[in-house]
Amino acid sequence: KIYGLTAATLSLCLMPVSASAAAAQTSTEQQAFARAATEFGVPENVLLALAYNESRWESNGNQMSVDGGYGVMDLRTYTPTITSGRDGSQVNVPKKGSAYYTLDQAAAMLHVPASTLETNEQQNVRGAAAVLAADAKQLNDGKLSDNPADWYGAVAEFGGAADAQAASSFADDVYATI
Repeated sequence: KIYGLTAATLSLCLMPVSASAAAAQTSTEQQAFARAATEFGVPENVLLALAYNESRWESNGNQMSVDGGYGVMDLRTYTPTITSGRDGSQVNVPKKGSAYYTLDQAAAMLHVPASTLETNEQQNVRGAAAVLAADAKQLNDGKLSDNPADWYGAVAEFGGAADAQAASSFADDVYATI
């Protein structure tokens, strides 16, 4: 059982959206994905697969991940220093482009404090869906598609990769999960 999802439920959730929508949503976590997908027009199976590839559906106990992300969607924020795994010293981290910091984008879009997105899984999923939908609209002339294949570019952008090859690799992994 991963993040409240059993293998049987996972297989239902990763089916095409029409089958997944027909499946009974039994847990709070699954309902959060379904609600966020509906609210922001994101195919539910894309949102679920993205979460799986970002965090393996683990929220990390509200602790920051190694890439500065929080929650099941691994929404990222800038952290100017990190602790070295080698010697415990503080190491300065160069700042990336604003598109990398999905936590900051989501907080602005939802008008909620970043701390809420860090600790509240439902809001974390909503935040990711909002960012993903905004990226998809930007890439598709302001339109959102029901076809999961049309979300590939937005998924690649969401991954925060430094180059096109890494972004495609991330998106390929997400789509392999679907």
